[in-house]
Amino acid sequence: MFISSFRSHMALVTSPLGSLVFDANGCTRQYTLINAGQTNLLYILKCNNPNTYQFKPTEGLIAAGEVHNIEITRKV
Repeated sequence: MFISSFRSHMALVTSPLGSLVFDANGCTRQYTLINAGQTNLLYILKCNNPNTYQFKPTEGLIAAGEVHNIEITRKV
């Protein structure tokens, strides 16, 4: 997943920090986006293999100091 920040005062922290591992038989994992900056951030998640992976939600606004949880499902 590629995440970019356009201004130095924006800070997007993710959890877990490493890679997410999915079972071959399908499963769901949680990914957390934390806005540690002082301004609001917008995000859009896109996948080059939407038949296998599903994201919920795929877009959103994270206010300064807020946390958003993303659910990523690997379909079989």
